[in-house]
Amino acid sequence: MVGSQTTLDVVKERLNEYGDLPIFSASVNRIQLVSADPESDVMQLAMEVMKDASLSTKLLKLVNSPYYHRGGARIGSVVQAVMLLGFDTIRNVCLTLKLLDSFSTKDNSSELAAMLVQSYISGGVMREVARSAGIDDSEQCYLLGLLYNLGEMIVAHTLPDKYLEIQTLSKAQGVVWGKAQQSVLRTNFCDLGQHLADEWGFPCSIAKVLGMPPSDEVTPASSKSEFNAKVSSRVNALMGNLYQRGVRTSQSYAALLEDIAEVSGLESGAVQSSVERAFKQACDLAEAFSLNKKLLAPKVAQTGDALRDRMAKQFAYYANSSGPVHEMELPDFDDEAESAEGKDKKPDAQDNRADAGLLLKYINELTVLMGSKATLNAVILKMLEGINAASGFERVVLCLLNPQRTAYAGRIAVGANAEALKEYFNFAVDTERDLFSQIMMFHQQQSVADVKEPCWAQRLPPAFAAKTGANGFAVSYFGIEGKPLGMVYADMGLSQQPIGLDQYQSFCQLISHARLALRVQ
Repeated sequence: MVGSQTTLDVVKERLNEYGDLPIFSASVNRIQLVSADPESDVMQLAMEVMKDASLSTKLLKLVNSPYYHRGGARIGSVVQAVMLLGFDTIRNVCLTLKLLDSFSTKDNSSELAAMLVQSYISGGVMREVARSAGIDDSEQCYLLGLLYNLGEMIVAHTLPDKYLEIQTLSKAQGVVWGKAQQSVLRTNFCDLGQHLADEWGFPCSIAKVLGMPPSDEVTPASSKSEFNAKVSSRVNALMGNLYQRGVRTSQSYAALLEDIAEVSGLESGAVQSSVERAFKQACDLAEAFSLNKKLLAPKVAQTGDALRDRMAKQFAYYANSSGPVHEMELPDFDDEAESAEGKDKKPDAQDNRADAGLLLKYINELTVLMGSKATLNAVILKMLEGINAASGFERVVLCLLNPQRTAYAGRIAVGANAEALKEYFNFAVDTERDLFSQIMMFHQQQSVADVKEPCWAQRLPPAFAAKTGANGFAVSYFGIEGKPLGMVYADMGLSQQPIGLDQYQSFCQLISHARLALRVQ
């Protein structure tokens, strides 16, 4: 249509005139075109990457990181990186690095910056969900999540006045979002994004899905293309809910998780684990390139969506903490519902059951064991004793995975009535349905305030509350050099006392110190 073509022409002119955001740069487009060309070879793609000196340097740094490099000789050239990782991965890595560069562009509007963050996290979530669902091309899923809002980002960057007019029509005057776009642009974000993605050489399977709203049909995806279409639109809606921007759906965070689970064939717990892994990886990657990862933090606010508000607190904690977050000791932000009398049942953050003096004593003793090359059993026993005595937990159990990592069972117990608890832990590994399996296999830590809450009850082993008598618990994966050995579980036995924040923090400290002691053995 004439109107659509006019808007597209203006967008292209502005992209050339403004010098482009890094994510829309000419180098990214050339890399994309070469990587999509079936007749291109390794050297051609490497040469395009090397034309951008900054990109080449950052690419080599990233491909030698644990995310992509799993051991062996260091990758020393762009050509070698292309040969080892393949065209699709290199293309996505370059696009990610340019997107990270975009975060530091000072003239970004707050709205555009928020879009870039949402795209960055959405790409990671798409990849993690695809991997969990067994999709064989998770890199393409990552690209789709990253570019899903391409049309909207480009309009916000090149036509900021028009974008503001669309927002005003939608928010102030109540015009439907899609109709507001059509009224102002004579086209819409979806069509613009798809046209440019196709022109820039992105695969048709990606381009034709960009910007498409979620369908009303919530049924399992029957093909990879259907998976891409259904999951990407819902992941975008989930991130819109989390970041409280561009939200075009009235669905809650929990309902969106359930929808993604339904169409992907996963359990909602596995989808949420995918979201958490993606966010941690995004924070680590941003910090590795000396970027302000605080920009990734969602807004902490009471929106009335309980699960969304809790996840916003957790992710803000990750983003505002220093150092890598893939093994971060995370306080529990699981706000419990108010009682019938309207009283808040949160654990007391100033709880004094943990003993700071004893904690220091046990950390010192673990340090001594570290220097004396102590056995694995000696380190583990000292850690469990410390959690019992210094952290104030009444029962502590170490569970270990079998060699095949298909099952886990209680092996060492400390505290009152802990032996019965040890005998209870004997289950098959199930990373889709079982919280403890997810904790171990995905290197997580968690404090659960009330095991009877539906979001936890459905993720715990059968009859957990009845069999253990625990009201809440703390749990952490335990392993060496990234290899999961099992988990450490601790609770307040049958006293039903809430777990204090200081208890959980000292629990995490002791486990972290024990892992360090084993790492240097």
